[in-house]
Amino acid sequence: MSEKQAIIIGNNVKFLRERAKLSQEELAEYLEVDLDFVVSLENGDRNISTGKLERISELFGCPTRLLLKEEVPTETFDYAFHTVDGQEMDLNTIAAINRVALNLLEMQRLQTIGEKFHSNKFKESNITF
Repeated sequence: MSEKQAIIIGNNVKFLRERAKLSQEELAEYLEVDLDFVVSLENGDRNISTGKLERISELFGCPTRLLLKEEVPTETFDYAFHTVDGQEMDLNTIAAINRVALNLLEMQRLQTIGEKFHSNKFKESNITF
């Protein structure tokens, strides 16, 4: 991973974490890493494994590919970290729910691509002279 890519990922993770009002400590606990890892990651000083990147993606309801882009990820799910009665939701539960939603979005994206492909093939095969 290039230095520039590490900085982009770090900036995006920090933006999403702050927007969700999570502390660096809470993110570190969720990722099962120490606080120094999260601090270094957000500063662009540390590379991240694809597994950890996917866990961050799931937690914030953001497709992984958007964490790699320079633009701040805006295609995320809005969710609450607290229930109606004020109890904190478990971050692993939030990530599991978001994983289902992300998979659904990906299936819809692939379906659209497939429909466009088949539509174009149909048009090509119905050429009239």
